[in-house]
Amino acid sequence: MESLRRKRNLESDDYIKINAEPSFTDRQTIMNASKIVNTKLRSRGNSKLKFFTLEPPKKIQEVYDHDKQVINIISSLLTELEMSKKLGLSQEKLMNEKAKEKDHWKKMAGQAEIVRLKNERRIRDLEVEALKLKFTVDDLKARKKGVEQRIREIKNGWETYKCQVIREKLRAEVNIEESVKKLKSRYRPIENGTARTKRQKLERDSSLSNKVLPALLAENERAQSDLCMVFNFIQNLYNCLKKLKASDGGCPIDRTFLVNRENPVDFGKPDSTVPYLLTKLDTKFICVLNDIKSEPFGTDDTFRSKRIGVEKQREISILRERLSTLQKQFNEAVDTMEKEKKKEV
Repeated sequence: MESLRRKRNLESDDYIKINAEPSFTDRQTIMNASKIVNTKLRSRGNSKLKFFTLEPPKKIQEVYDHDKQVINIISSLLTELEMSKKLGLSQEKLMNEKAKEKDHWKKMAGQAEIVRLKNERRIRDLEVEALKLKFTVDDLKARKKGVEQRIREIKNGWETYKCQVIREKLRAEVNIEESVKKLKSRYRPIENGTARTKRQKLERDSSLSNKVLPALLAENERAQSDLCMVFNFIQNLYNCLKKLKASDGGCPIDRTFLVNRENPVDFGKPDSTVPYLLTKLDTKFICVLNDIKSEPFGTDDTFRSKRIGVEKQREISILRERLSTLQKQFNEAVDTMEKEKKKEV
């Protein structure tokens, strides 16, 4: 009866029929893994998990309890996994935000550095412009001094020539007055005496006048020749200045402005007097000086010397070459920094 009842109970729904058992190797593997899993479950506060390979269930309730326990463990693990995933996402988001903020500040620092470099470049450009203006001002001052010196030389030369002409004129007038006085002193009428004495006196005076007249004429020609030479000397100087002005200083200068006494040039007017000649020369030189004065100092379109400040021009060209080299190096450095910042971004 007992065996039949046990057999009937075994055949009922509350019991599980197991036809065969697993091998020893499989049981040993499951046993080792179960120890590890149960140790971790206990550390987490979960109950010990049964494995049917090691302890086969006798009732279906044990299978139900086992499945329930597995479901709870898996649910808790999934919950923790989801929470850890959310935590990881939040941490990743926070790290991304921090990385973006870091990149933003790096970018701002790079832009500030670029602005600083641009400001330094602007300051250097202004310093170079100031240096150029300084050299230009110095060059213009040197040219102005050269022009003023040239004007002073022309004025002094003109005054010298003018004094020489006046001196020659006074000398000629004095010679004429002395000749006239000599003639007057030699020709005096005799109030008392015989007709013979008067005739002898007249003959002697006439012979003297015949001798003095050629001398006076020769002296007059010599004075006219000297005056002509002085006038032609000043006229040649005026023509040279006029040619220099018309050719921007490129016209060659004659070795001398003197005129040969054997080949004098006529005044162009037979009755030209010394005041007329002086007035004519004065008008011409005033025109030339007014042209020089009306032109701005520092221009290159006058007859003034263009060789003033050659060394300063060379210094300016050297400084320009150095400036262009520094500019290229600075541009290359800025481009390299921008490329590196783009690579970092």
